[in-house]
Amino acid sequence: MAYVGGSSGTLTYQSVAYPITDWSLSLKTELVKFATSVSSGWKTGVPGTKDASGSATMRLTDPPPPRGVAASMVLKHGDFDGTGDRTYTFSAVITDVTISVNVDTGEAISATVTFEAVGPVTETSS
Repeated sequence: MAYVGGSSGTLTYQSVAYPITDWSLSLKTELVKFATSVSSGWKTGVPGTKDASGSATMRLTDPPPPRGVAASMVLKHGDFDGTGDRTYTFSAVITDVTISVNVDTGEAISATVTFEAVGPVTETSS
């Protein structure tokens, strides 16, 4: 079994494309559960609406995107079949921005943003 590697990610706000150093994406489906008069006390469920959220960390060469704005997300990792890439493309609203500074080492300033998808997440394999 081969491990799958992450390969890239970009967050674009206005005309600035922020290169991402690491990211996470949570793809969710609501499960609507209910019991009926014939379910013998057991609940059944049906898939409901879909949602996505996550976070991305980037090194800063420009000010980070502000909270409450829409951004374009393109996140990519190696495909699970060992060939090509899997890409997630979507619009998101930035909900939180955390800036990290290491005074001791002087490393490049980074920011971590959390986001909520607004609209569909397109998942493609290449």
